[in-house]
Amino acid sequence: MLWQHFRQPFGTGSLERSDAAAEAFDSSRSQQLRVEISLVCQHIEEARFKAFGGVVLLACGSWLCEWLAGKNLALLQQLKSGELVELLSSQLELQPAERPLAFLAEDIVLQLAETIESTDSGKE
Repeated sequence: MLWQHFRQPFGTGSLERSDAAAEAFDSSRSQQLRVEISLVCQHIEEARFKAFGGVVLLACGSWLCEWLAGKNLALLQQLKSGELVELLSSQLELQPAERPLAFLAEDIVLQLAETIESTDSGKE
């Protein structure tokens, strides 16, 4: 599945209108991932990504955007540390040396959930 996401990535680019965005960096590998999402009624309508790095990072960004699409925001806020890393690692069949890039994806989801939560609490 890794090569499928690399050859035909899902959700590349930027959104014209995003409700939240998050970035994560792996400075030891010089890799960067940015994800933007748009929301409708507490659901992620669309997710887009930009990846600066290698094949695995691009596949992680693609998988993440495909996974995020249609998800309820409550699910993001309920994720436990390591859950998304395990899911992404198994889906893309990541090797142990590639797993740190799955942590970048999980960091992004946690940032998105935090951003949305702080935005929502600021509206009250």
